[in-house]
Amino acid sequence: MVKVLAISNLYPNPVRPRHGIFTEHRLQWLSRSPSVEEVRVISPIPAFPLPSLSIWPYAHLSGIPKRDNRNGIEVHYPRYLNIPKIGMSLQPDLMAKTLISAMKQIQRDGFDFDVIDAFYLYPDAVAAAIAAEYFGKPLVVTAFGNDLSLIASNSPRAAHRILWAVDRAESCTTVCRALEDILIDMGASPNKVQVILHGVDAELFKPVQDRDALRSTLGISGPTLLTAGHLIERKGIHIAIEALKYLPTFSLLRVRLENQG
Repeated sequence: MVKVLAISNLYPNPVRPRHGIFTEHRLQWLSRSPSVEEVRVISPIPAFPLPSLSIWPYAHLSGIPKRDNRNGIEVHYPRYLNIPKIGMSLQPDLMAKTLISAMKQIQRDGFDFDVIDAFYLYPDAVAAAIAAEYFGKPLVVTAFGNDLSLIASNSPRAAHRILWAVDRAESCTTVCRALEDILIDMGASPNKVQVILHGVDAELFKPVQDRDALRSTLGISGPTLLTAGHLIERKGIHIAIEALKYLPTFSLLRVRLENQG
């Protein structure tokens, strides 16, 4: 059985309980695999070099504990130095330094992990690749979206370091075909990249038995489309709006995502 150490800054914590909750869901299901003995998580938290200054969001994040247990998974929240605006190119190296220290402590505590599973290619996967080389452990990395479509496309240096991390990983997964295409176009080996879609928890997300009663409770009537996401162009909400002209009897609702961080 395998002991998995997952690394991602996209993970919930007591201050931001819905931050990166999709990563938590994925790892919860992984932990139930008969081939997995245990999953632990390191979720690095950015820290400003002058803690006496109340700069958002760093002062807010200071309330996150150093360690927590969420739904049976032990999570570590070590701090890494992050300088606003100018620290992007340094983030992987600063994060890697923190990861190596945290991973040494985890090993001292008796958790000698077999594989590193890193989510989000920059800076997380790059930092994880540095740490994986240090410990001589195999690495798997996952692309989620902005790490390729935004960060890599706007920063040649970040793109170069992402390719370096992917090359050193045993495998790189992407959550959709478009991200796989971007990564291969950047120069990644097609043999290293594969699409693994995020599944849907059919017990959590399922149709209600009385839809009319639910519509009444929500104050809506008739067929309704629902979209969830930040109100920004790259989320594609305008596509749902444009689709309404082909669905004259439908209404469109957008779920507003409250930022808890």
